[in-house]
Amino acid sequence: MLLTANHFRAPVPTRLFIVLGVALAALGLLIGLRSELRLAVDVGHVLAAALPREVGAENRKPNAVEITYTSSANDEIPADLYLPGESGAAPALILINGVEVTGRRHPIIMGLAEALAVAGFVVLAPEQLGNAEYRLVERDPDALVAGFEFLAARPEVDPDRIGFFGVSTGGSLALVAAADPRIAGEVVLVATLGSYYSLATLLQAATTGTIIEDGELRHYEPHRYVWGVARNTLVTQLPDIEDQRALYRLFPGSTPEPNSEALAGTDLESLSGAARAVFELFANRDPALAPYLIRRVEAHLPTSLDALSPSAGAERIQADVRMLHDRSDPYIPRSESERLLRRLGMPQVQVIETDVLEHALIAEIDLSPEALIGTFAPGMWEVFRFAFVTLHGL
Repeated sequence: MLLTANHFRAPVPTRLFIVLGVALAALGLLIGLRSELRLAVDVGHVLAAALPREVGAENRKPNAVEITYTSSANDEIPADLYLPGESGAAPALILINGVEVTGRRHPIIMGLAEALAVAGFVVLAPEQLGNAEYRLVERDPDALVAGFEFLAARPEVDPDRIGFFGVSTGGSLALVAAADPRIAGEVVLVATLGSYYSLATLLQAATTGTIIEDGELRHYEPHRYVWGVARNTLVTQLPDIEDQRALYRLFPGSTPEPNSEALAGTDLESLSGAARAVFELFANRDPALAPYLIRRVEAHLPTSLDALSPSAGAERIQADVRMLHDRSDPYIPRSESERLLRRLGMPQVQVIETDVLEHALIAEIDLSPEALIGTFAPGMWEVFRFAFVTLHGL
């Protein structure tokens, strides 16, 4: 559901992306697309910087200026600002990780931001409000809107060339922010990697092991991390702290199975209506009941899902949207990206699919010739194409 500090694995050779970038640039040069030469090489370097780093890389300091800006909700948002060496107004990206305790300081996020800065982009990497507690916060999109306004006022930034790039839940929050009327007409591009369209989908998947896809019910059991983030996000929106404590006692584990001892010792009638609605949603395993139970939660907590779901205001998005999703994503089903495509249509939205990711990172490589030629090579081409069209969009 994110880039996590535990996702280090056997690395893909760094030179792979650089060589691919140079090769594509040479091809562009041969057919007369000289303007694409620099971009293709830059994309290769950017993707090379996005590869898993060695253990211990998370301890290094970012090559950035630490800043703080204030959102309209008066939240103080710490962020890292990466500036290119070149003078003049440059295009800019707001880079958002998924829900993860290292947040903007994940080594891959830092490496990606630094590579983008070298390529001539201003990059703002803000911290999300709920990262330390592994949860989404209703005010997260507002903080991203403030980050956009902060960049637009910077002399180093071309205010007509600002976009978002969000990983996992970070992409979903970016889409919500891009739909905000304060900036919707100014956002040029939103790029997402493995993001959700509706938080309700993740709640149904985490509690019943099913999703609705193309009007049909199908099996989908996401990684247990999805359950943890969904639980934390919903429980902390309950206004009564005693309700929050009760639900954490009832659902303390890595699955939505209630704790039997806590359940026996809890008077469910003592819970508020909102807490009881959340309890019944978490305890339910019947897919047919899930939509009704989700609507009950929304009735008690009106902004609990809409404030964090692109589905609630997708029609207000005016920016171009470029989405990359792994076909077998174990955290968020690829159909979530396709739902936004169906809602807004081409050419505003493009979905690029691949088979070489494990949600947000390059998966371990099968070195057999069949896999390298049949899966890895075309999959890497799609990753490169996504990065190219994203940066080209700015």
